[in-house]
Amino acid sequence: MTFLTWQTAAVAGAIAIPSLVILYFLKLRRRDMEISSTLLWRKAIEDLQANAPFQRLRNNILLILQLLALCAGLFALAQPQFNATMLSGQRHIIMIDRSASMRSTDGAPVSSPEISRLQDAKNKALALVNSLAEPGFFGSDGDQAMVIAFDTQSDILQPFTNNKTELRRAIEGITPTDARTTFADAFKLAKAHLPKRLHLDDKGDGVKRQDEQYDGSVAIQLYSDGRLPDLDQVRLQNDITQRDELTYHVIGDKDSWNIGIVSMRADRDFDDASKATVFVSLQSSSTKPRAVDVQLSVEGNVVGVQRVEIAAAARSKVAIKLESATVEEDVITPETRGVIFQIQRAEGAIVTARIIPDKPAPNERGDVLATDDIGYLSLPPARRLAVAAITDGNLWLRLSLEGMRLARPAQFMSTSEGQAFLGSKEAEEFDVIVLDRWIPTITDDKGASSPGLPPGRFLVFGATPPPPFGLDDLGPGKQGVALSWKRDHPVMRGVQMEDLSFTDSRAMAIARSSPVVSLAEGPSGPIIAESSDLTRRAIYVTFNPLASNWPLKTSSLVFLAKSLDYLGRDAMDTQSLTAQPGSTLTQRLPRGVGSVSLTPPDRSRPITLTQQPSGEVVYGPLRDVGIYTLAWTGPAGGLDTPVNNQVRRAVSVNLADPAESDVTPRTVLQTASRVVTAQQEGASGGIQRLWPYLLLAALAVLLVEWWFYNRKVAI
Repeated sequence: MTFLTWQTAAVAGAIAIPSLVILYFLKLRRRDMEISSTLLWRKAIEDLQANAPFQRLRNNILLILQLLALCAGLFALAQPQFNATMLSGQRHIIMIDRSASMRSTDGAPVSSPEISRLQDAKNKALALVNSLAEPGFFGSDGDQAMVIAFDTQSDILQPFTNNKTELRRAIEGITPTDARTTFADAFKLAKAHLPKRLHLDDKGDGVKRQDEQYDGSVAIQLYSDGRLPDLDQVRLQNDITQRDELTYHVIGDKDSWNIGIVSMRADRDFDDASKATVFVSLQSSSTKPRAVDVQLSVEGNVVGVQRVEIAAAARSKVAIKLESATVEEDVITPETRGVIFQIQRAEGAIVTARIIPDKPAPNERGDVLATDDIGYLSLPPARRLAVAAITDGNLWLRLSLEGMRLARPAQFMSTSEGQAFLGSKEAEEFDVIVLDRWIPTITDDKGASSPGLPPGRFLVFGATPPPPFGLDDLGPGKQGVALSWKRDHPVMRGVQMEDLSFTDSRAMAIARSSPVVSLAEGPSGPIIAESSDLTRRAIYVTFNPLASNWPLKTSSLVFLAKSLDYLGRDAMDTQSLTAQPGSTLTQRLPRGVGSVSLTPPDRSRPITLTQQPSGEVVYGPLRDVGIYTLAWTGPAGGLDTPVNNQVRRAVSVNLADPAESDVTPRTVLQTASRVVTAQQEGASGGIQRLWPYLLLAALAVLLVEWWFYNRKVAI
């Protein structure tokens, strides 16, 4: 127990208590009266004796009751308070999780009306604010607090203040988002706004060193369901003089469960582009088997419904060692299940998948999170790939491309024509450009020229650009065979590399922080690699196919077809038209467009965007799931649909996060420096004030004293 204004109570007690006692010592002034006998005046004699000065106090129930009432009032004036988990310091950081999982509707008991986890967190945070220490009469500033709301972004809604009205307003104004959760950035933001003081350090060498340290410790009040994937990046201070106290208020019911859509994609058939296959992946965190209906709609029209049975999620106990003990935490391993729909549509469309859960049993919550019960997909119009090749007489490449079913016959040109072709608008008409043993030259912002790749999709044989987008060329490599390859990559799936042998290769290495990923390894480094950024994607074959047995193998045709499909579909694939809440929308539009606008899912006023010189438009962060529609005037690309006098491109934004869809609250948080357990249920985590109860007790004692006084007078 602590007393916030004990000085005030001590001064008041030093004055009030002696004054009350002195009143009982004072002798009453009475006028003299002559009487014949005092036998009938025993009461008067006792009263005179009781009021004689300097006489020892006799047992007086009125005095005792008055002293009790006075002591209760003085204790109330001292503002006593207590908490099961004492808060260190006078600064408190109130951090409230507003991510998608906090929309779960298990913030109240099953028998109570549904409220969200976020609302429950706000209610508990408001209770904490109400319990903060008020400024005292002798210069005490009271407790200060700041309010931070976080998801993938962190916002300081109220800096440090002791104004409870401002703190309440900040907490009540927090609204939920559909974004994922990141806690490390929010913690760094809070620490950056702590008051600092200058510390002089002398390590014994006579040199004074100045160092900024936090002025006191900080009490962190975290309101979350614990779905924090980056806790290993959070380091709490453990020094005796500066120890960060993290109080974790777990939000949510440990028995709650959710079934959600965690991924959704569509692929068009390579031979018949009007056919599309839609893949929907579901995840269940229920420890019981569940069954749901998955409904697929195209442009609002239902085209199919499938019944999906999902097995029970596995529950296990994990022992976690604390500083002085070991605790066990229940861990749920969600169960996943996929469902496939076939649709026939050549035009572009908005595809919507929706989970229709069964009605919950009595006294059961059912699915608590609705955000991931619906998934959106932007399906671009159907078309075949258009391919151009820059080569100086590669018969294998020419015959292979001419034998494929493309949108139009492949266009071939020599390397002497390649540089001019890549700089023309004609190159934008092709989905993939094949480079045979040749790399173009690009010019940077300073006017310097060097080997590289312009924006686009490229399949490169027998060459590679230098870093940062390419590989380090270490000189001639060894002849040999493929040693290993990524069999699960879309390009390498089904490609047989066991019978490959080559004689002309280069020794290659992937530079640090390079976007290059090796798909196949040979004796001198990567022999097939992939590299990508926001505007370019390329697949490299570092050896010369004509100096190998590959053209004689069927696997070379399979590789060529899969590479073109992978690169070309990326240029008009649904994956490039998807994003997650909290991320930044980046889309590359055709050159020469004008009046670019973005309409959010709520169909509010369109947002005007500016196209960058690279052709990109950028907007973010994205807050809500749904369809974001880009519109402009000018040319259309392969992803776009002309509507009246405008061109439109739809981008689908889905939660699509297995960690966020797993709504099971975590009771133990493992940071980089300490393990924190959730506060016991029923504990407020704030300060419990006693002065209202003391005032009520004082009032009750005074009522008893009044009753005794009147009873004595009556007697």
